Amino acid sequence: PSPTPRPQQQQQPSLYIPTPIEEAYSCFIMETVFQIPFQSSEFRIPGRLAVPFLTNAVGVDRSLLRDIWSLADPQAEGFLSTNIQLSIILRCISMAQANLLDPRSEEEGMVAVPPDLTMMLQHHQSSTWLPLATFQTVTIPPQEQLMATYGSSVNMNPTATPTMGAPDVTSAFDALVGEVADQPLVDLTTSTNDKWITEIASKSTKLPVEELQTNDMGEIVDYALVLKHNILQLAPKDEQQVLLDRCQRVHDELYTFGVQEGGDLAQPQSLYWKPIFNITKEELRYALSLLEEAFLELPKNDERLSQSLSTMVACVGENVRIVRSIVATIGDTLALPLETSLLGETATWCDLALVKQAQDIEHLWNSIGEEATSLNLGTAIPQLASIEDIRRVSATTAAGFPLCQITLRPLIMLESERSTKSSVTFPINNKDMECMACAANFVSHKVLQPQQSLTTTTC
Repeated sequence: PSPTPRPQQQQQPSLYIPTPIEEAYSCFIMETVFQIPFQSSEFRIPGRLAVPFLTNAVGVDRSLLRDIWSLADPQAEGFLSTNIQLSIILRCISMAQANLLDPRSEEEGMVAVPPDLTMMLQHHQSSTWLPLATFQTVTIPPQEQLMATYGSSVNMNPTATPTMGAPDVTSAFDALVGEVADQPLVDLTTSTNDKWITEIASKSTKLPVEELQTNDMGEIVDYALVLKHNILQLAPKDEQQVLLDRCQRVHDELYTFGVQEGGDLAQPQSLYWKPIFNITKEELRYALSLLEEAFLELPKNDERLSQSLSTMVACVGENVRIVRSIVATIGDTLALPLETSLLGETATWCDLALVKQAQDIEHLWNSIGEEATSLNLGTAIPQLASIEDIRRVSATTAAGFPLCQITLRPLIMLESERSTKSSVTFPINNKDMECMACAANFVSHKVLQPQQSLTTTTC
């Protein structure tokens, strides 16, 4: 039953109506943290279980947690009896983490909930978008997965909600903290991620790129093991959510292109990856040979020759930019930590053949840089973002941001890359898709019309 209001009060409207994603997140916490089946009609979370979890809210002062608990438990019953109460707590914590709630000051010394906390919760209603509340011991699944799994259970017990009005009873939060202070906290990371990782891995068998399914020895890549190892063991905790979200999106994009209605294979953008790598490697070798020949045999200070060689270096640099963008996406497919270097052990990258190709490309590009510098062409070498930088930019990009449909990188233009990373439309599967200009140009003129490659033209 709903908490009974005091006799002199009339029933007040609910404090807050959670959004569907907030209710889904509440169901996720209810099931994975408190082991209550999210479809259960019975809901009861004792304070002795709730408090150690809530005190792991990232960056939230304990005195503010006390006020938040009192807001959700106005009668100081010492437990939560509805999913809506949990949703309110999670919303307040997300507000605190977004610096929308001021920590309670020492001199106030009040036991009841400060009135401004109630007013701020009403002011920042569901129209105010906020990230979901974060906790040290929980990694939040991708929002699409939350809604797919728990979305059907929103609005559970909608009438059993706490009501507005400051309570006249002492909060049980402090007493509950005392009860559980010595209890060890449970690290929930592995249990909460396992099912999301398993679901992502289940799609790997339908990835349209064979080079992502097997290594260079023809052995099948076990994505379930790879993702668990990379996300749960290698990645820093503050990266795990980012890696999981990005991995989910890349796999979904690849899977969508790999399977169409009726089960027919599409012509996915990723089928361009292998020819892009092969052509780039071939052109880099050719460019390096021309630079070496120019250094040894051709006349010095030839302005026309220097201009032609500078143009060539800039052109092959754009090829490397595209390859690095694709390699960054491969890193996301494997959920590798953001700082993972391409030039490290190939085993880290599951010995994928494309990765070995990319390593050869990087070595060739470094050699071209050295030769170009020796010919006083250093200014012609484009400043390319590293693979690590590309992945870091993607990590801070909103989930719905459009992707280049060749490289699967967010269509964000860094200042140094403004012209070649601008968005253009390019036909893929008979549909006009958004792509990076340099990637669309490469595919159009070198993959689909191979006679336009560098090796068949003259500088």
